Amino acid sequence: MLLSSGSFVIDPDNLSRFGGEDFASFFMADSTGVRIQTSNFNLNTQRFIISSSDVGVIAVGSNPPLSHTSGTGFYVDGDGNFLVGKSTGPRIQFDGFETIISSSDFFLGSTEKFVSGGSGTIEISSSNFHLQPDGDVIMAGTVTATAGTIGGFTIDSDEIKSGTNIALNSNTKTFSINNGTFGNEGIQLQYNDSTAKPRLYVGNGSDNFLKYDGTNLDIRTPRFFVGTTTSFLSGSNGNI
Repeated sequence: MLLSSGSFVIDPDNLSRFGGEDFASFFMADSTGVRIQTSNFNLNTQRFIISSSDVGVIAVGSNPPLSHTSGTGFYVDGDGNFLVGKSTGPRIQFDGFETIISSSDFFLGSTEKFVSGGSGTIEISSSNFHLQPDGDVIMAGTVTATAGTIGGFTIDSDEIKSGTNIALNSNTKTFSINNGTFGNEGIQLQYNDSTAKPRLYVGNGSDNFLKYDGTNLDIRTPRFFVGTTTSFLSGSNGNI
């Protein structure tokens, strides 16, 4: 039996096809499968939407979302907009430019290497680095920094310092307290490249100090005591 018209053909021995008069849009089924061809296709059920209108949309949900910024469920369209979850709550959302991953708890990675978060804390772990939820950091390897602060100390390209209070300078090879200039009030321990010798200064910057310039040792003080209570050398008030 063969049934045929301008809109459909049913031939049990060959194929079945339903469509418009020119068959530009049609549904066809034969022994090899099912084929649907149409310029516009819309499947709209209570929980599932497929539409080729405009840019094309697929949406799934108890009430399928009508855009990537509203509703709850799954939504994707031909402009690249995407939503999984609740548009105003936990979700993965993409608007073509920005990605939002929102969740009260998350875990990315494996049991050995991961980034996780929950209860207001975050944890990061890798082979040589572990940021624990309590804020402690356990690590192995090399730390490199040319800027920043650590415990009140600032870091730049060649120095770690706390104002003029204390400083460690890799360029001038100097460790200093209170003042970094050799001979000024404070403490300076330095390797002097110009003389290829170390030098040390501890004093008030004027008349009370201990200074070693790499060759000579100079001690100036109004009073001194060297030795023990039974064997000593001392001086004060112009006496020795």
